[in-house]
Amino acid sequence: MMSQKRPEGCMVPRPMKIESVTDETYNVRTFRLRPTDGNGVEYHPGQFNMLYVFGVGEVPVTASSDPYQDDYLDHTIRAVGSVTNVMYKLKKEDFIDGVIDIVTASDFMDLTEGAQIVFI
Repeated sequence: MMSQKRPEGCMVPRPMKIESVTDETYNVRTFRLRPTDGNGVEYHPGQFNMLYVFGVGEVPVTASSDPYQDDYLDHTIRAVGSVTNVMYKLKKEDFIDGVIDIVTASDFMDLTEGAQIVFI
């Protein structure tokens, strides 16, 4: 396990290397992502990351790995949109351009404190 954690609420994207790809169905794959910066990962069930593909966009994806380990993240992705279709084509040893750390409702509230927000 990795010993160093990133600061809580850190919203800076960081690249992650694809350690493995597992085909689940004809259009669903699980990607095991390992941080390239040497820092660990920490999350609780139900939280999610924003996965960023340069020039295409970003997509929220809930981590599907064991939350009690901290050296990789698994994300199971179905190819259904512009970002996930590009991600679906990635292979072992490729990189995800940016993973924004786990986002929670409290992160969102902290980031938007004092702002006027409209939910649709």
